[in-house]
Amino acid sequence: MAGIKVADLSSCNTWSEADCGLCKLLLSIRPDSENRTRYHLIAFSAWEAFFPKIPSSKALSFLKEQEGLFFGMVPAPYSKSDADLCKKIAYLALCPRDSTSQENIQVRLVQKQPDYQLLRRWISECENNSHWSCKPTKSSRGPKMLIDCQGGKVIRAPTSCSYVALSYVWDKLVAEQIDPPSLGSARPAPLDNLSKTIEDAMKVTLRLGERYFWVDKRCHDKNKLDDEILNMHSIYEQAKVTIFAAAGEDENYGLPGVSSRPRRQQATALIKGIQFASTLKHPFPAVTESRWAERGWTHSEALFCPRRLFFTEEQVYFMCNGMDCRESLHVPVSKLHRVRGMRLPGPKMPYKICSPRPRHRLCDYMEHVREYTGRHLSRDENSFDAFTGIAGRFQSASPPIDNLWGLPIVSDQALESFTHALTWVHTAEDNSRSIKRRRDFPSYSFVGWEGMASMVTRKRDLKLGLRNLMSLA
Repeated sequence: MAGIKVADLSSCNTWSEADCGLCKLLLSIRPDSENRTRYHLIAFSAWEAFFPKIPSSKALSFLKEQEGLFFGMVPAPYSKSDADLCKKIAYLALCPRDSTSQENIQVRLVQKQPDYQLLRRWISECENNSHWSCKPTKSSRGPKMLIDCQGGKVIRAPTSCSYVALSYVWDKLVAEQIDPPSLGSARPAPLDNLSKTIEDAMKVTLRLGERYFWVDKRCHDKNKLDDEILNMHSIYEQAKVTIFAAAGEDENYGLPGVSSRPRRQQATALIKGIQFASTLKHPFPAVTESRWAERGWTHSEALFCPRRLFFTEEQVYFMCNGMDCRESLHVPVSKLHRVRGMRLPGPKMPYKICSPRPRHRLCDYMEHVREYTGRHLSRDENSFDAFTGIAGRFQSASPPIDNLWGLPIVSDQALESFTHALTWVHTAEDNSRSIKRRRDFPSYSFVGWEGMASMVTRKRDLKLGLRNLMSLA
């Protein structure tokens, strides 16, 4: 990042006591930096603020022509080489007075409720630009049961229908009281005792112009529950869009802005008739730090669905496999999508299952193991089931990576790869506390233990893994 220093801000700790709209707005964009008393106010162009990893020599002409400035409050000393700064801070910007400048990147005022027309436009943008990575595989199967949001009942899924799915955190006490319907029921099953998050997600489904909705707690066939669980990754893959409840502790919290749960207010200030607003921090860190991101099942749910609507405390964040958008920032994605044959620039998409390059696939597999085992499961018996969707995708690749209880076996290097996989270790953080054993699974696999597992790649880690393996003999 470059930018131009506008001012030194060394006395900001006393601003909270001042009756000044600009001071309070600046405080709202101050980074969360411990023991920092000095900050710089830096002016950035739109290109510098939001696309810092694109070299100047390769920047799209459209980005260079962007008007407007974005002011960031940066801890001193400021390093212009910090390309990840845009993910850590919010910006202060002038609000446009009218809609005539829709071709520019600019701050957008976030309303009390989600802008459903904007959400529909993001989804259409993904569909119309034919993102190849947002298309489901031919082998994936859809759900057998859905909720008809207009009729308010669980029904047999119509053939090839469009539907919205939900990824969320269960309330364990309520979950144990739910008896899912049977596919063999002659009549549609009525809905009762819905949690706040499920109710809100059904409202969002209708506002998106969709009728059918899938949620695991209500749409599994109790007579074929095991098969349904193993097919969950395909259900998310076939969904038109998935709603992610990335706010609150569990399903009783609701989706901020949809009904009774209010959003956290965006900071604004009116100064001499001119309105300024915060762009809010990039929402993805809030997603990764949420209670939702701690749950084991949600890792594969986010991986397989093509389009994601994350409901955070402040705004809705859209991410497909080709672009990402947020309510607090207007980006003309239609302009950016295909300029000189390039796709939308932006942060690296975190939800990638399997690399198209065979030599990278084993590393991808290992990374999924690490991410998955770092999460929590409410039921130990799901330790392998919650990973089977990911493992299955690698099995269907060419050449395939098979597995034995989750441990990868590369087809043309079976003995070597499996022996290497047996040397997995728990991370240093998990080694500092007692490790819980899952008795339903073999002890040689990571699914037989609770805690983050790492497939070793360095020689010194390999020696540690071999020592651990010998100690089990």
